[in-house]
Amino acid sequence: MSLKDICPVIQFKDLGDERGKLVVIEGAQNIPFEIKRVFYIYGSDSSVVRGQHANRDSEFVLINVAGTSKVRITDGNETYIVVLNKPMMGVYIPKLIWKDMFDFSSDSVLLVLASTHYNGSEYIRDYNEYISSVGLLNKESELKHNSSSDPFNVAKISSPVISLCMPTNGVLDWVLPSLDSIYKQGIEESLFEVVIMDNGDNYDFYKTIKEYQKNHDNLKYFKTDKTLFLSEPECYKAAKGELLKFVNHRFILKSGTIQYLLDFVQKYRKTKPVIYFSNGVTSQKNDVLSYKKFGEFVCALECFSTWSGGMTVWKSDLDEMRDFTDYNYLFPHTDILFQRKNAVEYIVDGTLLWDELPQEQKPKGKYNVFYAFGVEFMYILLDLLRKKYITIHEFLKVKKNILYFLCVLFEQYIVRRKYCCYELTDYDKFLKIFFSKKEIYFQMVVVLKDSLLFKLRNFLKK
Repeated sequence: MSLKDICPVIQFKDLGDERGKLVVIEGAQNIPFEIKRVFYIYGSDSSVVRGQHANRDSEFVLINVAGTSKVRITDGNETYIVVLNKPMMGVYIPKLIWKDMFDFSSDSVLLVLASTHYNGSEYIRDYNEYISSVGLLNKESELKHNSSSDPFNVAKISSPVISLCMPTNGVLDWVLPSLDSIYKQGIEESLFEVVIMDNGDNYDFYKTIKEYQKNHDNLKYFKTDKTLFLSEPECYKAAKGELLKFVNHRFILKSGTIQYLLDFVQKYRKTKPVIYFSNGVTSQKNDVLSYKKFGEFVCALECFSTWSGGMTVWKSDLDEMRDFTDYNYLFPHTDILFQRKNAVEYIVDGTLLWDELPQEQKPKGKYNVFYAFGVEFMYILLDLLRKKYITIHEFLKVKKNILYFLCVLFEQYIVRRKYCCYELTDYDKFLKIFFSKKEIYFQMVVVLKDSLLFKLRNFLKK
């Protein structure tokens, strides 16, 4: 039997009249299975490839109810392409058939009918693993092996493309809006997972997340006794996606963010550059810039390599640090970000992907902010200089960025006495370890000038 016979095109009857068109779809009638799940894909374009998986248990019918798209179907031996360009036609895809959906028109709405409820473990996303699985299936069939066995080791094969990693101390007022912004993206949940690593002691938080999980199989919850920022590496270790993206528990993802990350994986999964999503906070703003040298990358990040918000790491890179446990307790994300010092490419992507909920007066975690940035991070930078990973020029440039940031903190929390959950003691002692009085004075003048100009601009806008 040919692949076209296995995956037939289905023609639906047009039951419309002069008032307009009408197509009726009924499970186990003109659809060859009972329909358990319905989802649709829209907002893609001709550069996007969706699907890219086979399913162990699920059957599908794909229908373009608006616009057009193409489906590439293969069983590992034979391949054919179906053009979906009429709302009265669909294509049936049975179990263990690989499919890629592509070449979407700008108005495409691709409706997908599935025979099962979503179960991420039955997805096979690696093509080589799929080919091996098909070979194992044929072999098992020939030997008439017990069909209840699992020759595919599906739990090992299947994995999401993206892991959104959210370490948290359990503030529901932050985490729930963040989760809502993730699940409102309209992305098929088999393509990503959300990993929550909780080092708080809020039982209400635990109960609420458990309730939230009932509607989302791709939401994973873990407890850890790691304090402060050390819960972040634990969150990454628990993740299973190809690309792991840190999500601060106060982030509200913008519409299209997860799709942007999925497209990034599609584009770079072979070359795997070191990547940092800066969300427009560096001086490059919204640009996407590429660098060939590690030192250039460190400079481009300015002081923001201290900020976990943009952290992103390939799972394969994290696996190379499997035996590494001596993370900097204040900047474990910087240890991970700076792991590959001889990468072929480094990318700083300034695309605006999220907004941030205001902190208000909820605790973020107690640590001395002037020690963290003025001493601990400066020692990380100094170590890079000593080992000749960065030049003295690059060291001094980032040092200046850090001092500006410290002076901003001084102006806000010491001079203006704004609310602060950080420890501020001994700020004068910590500032003087790496910075001279002259450097501090001149940088403080710049900060006060910038603050005054900012206030003046806001006043003039009113």
